[in-house]
Amino acid sequence: MMKIYTCNKCREVFAAAGAMAARVCPFCQTPLIAQRSPIDLSICVPMWCEESVVEEFVERASRAASSCTRDFEIIIVDDGSTDTTWEKITRLSRQKPYLRGIRHSRNFGLQAAVTTALPRARGRAVVIIDGDLEDPPELIPTLYQKWRDGAEIVYTVKEERRVGVFKGLIFKAFYSLFTKLASPPMIPQSGLFCLLDRRAVDVITHLTERVRYIPGLRTWVGFSQAEVRYSRDRRYDVTPRQSLFALFQMGIEAITSFSSAPLQFGLGIGFFSCALSLLAILVIVCIRAFTNKAIPGWATYTTLLIGLGGYLSLYISIIGCYLGHVYIEVKHRPHGLVAEEVEGPSHERDAATPI
Repeated sequence: MMKIYTCNKCREVFAAAGAMAARVCPFCQTPLIAQRSPIDLSICVPMWCEESVVEEFVERASRAASSCTRDFEIIIVDDGSTDTTWEKITRLSRQKPYLRGIRHSRNFGLQAAVTTALPRARGRAVVIIDGDLEDPPELIPTLYQKWRDGAEIVYTVKEERRVGVFKGLIFKAFYSLFTKLASPPMIPQSGLFCLLDRRAVDVITHLTERVRYIPGLRTWVGFSQAEVRYSRDRRYDVTPRQSLFALFQMGIEAITSFSSAPLQFGLGIGFFSCALSLLAILVIVCIRAFTNKAIPGWATYTTLLIGLGGYLSLYISIIGCYLGHVYIEVKHRPHGLVAEEVEGPSHERDAATPI
């Protein structure tokens, strides 16, 4: 029987009868992944320390998926949880043939967890959804129907967030800024929850950039897109997993990944500062040349110097963010390392590989 193998590093595809002898790519020596026959629907779920949510999520997601098709799978990526999340995924995978669990060797982040899941998804349609139940799995049939109607990407827009006032203002400010700066223009209040056609999944998977913001890449690839609006629920167990600092860091990465506007803004401020300085010099020369008035005090100059120093520090920091991206890209490390995989009893097992 002819089997297909792929290399996640150089993206080559190999065909062989039975199992390949070496099971490594002849070009880069990366372990190969055996490709299995496609199915109708895959659900990719990043999780971190969600021990109180795992069973409820799997139950609700499987119920929603089974209302769309009998041919589906759920792929949960445990992003280095320190609680019993992985133990529960392992136990559930022995009971449910459609469930597949992947455990990262440590916490690599939300975007890395999604990047790990996408190449392993076999679905002709692939849903990406957070595992904290803020995004309702019951919306999956609506996304699936939009896909059946011809949309290649179905994204969701949050009409309402059940979060605190301060956090809500932060989200609103980020999306307002991001949609204005990003190129191509992003959809306001559109997060990770979406459905991707197989073609869109393959394009995103083959992109080589290391610093990833999946909602931005989803917009960047284009294709025919449809929108579904919904109200986001509160977390199932109330306690948030991402700190404000982590959200701020993700926002900076998103903006610097899809916009050079901060650099252009700094250039504009620089031209304005130079023009203002030349005007000030001209005024001072005129006062000294044509009047007997003394140039007033040090307070003005001190204030200007402090303001200019603050601007320079800010602009250097902005440049540093972009240089940080370059630094990460040139190292070309994998997005995440897979420590272990478990699958339902009816699935073949593949070797765990870094991606």
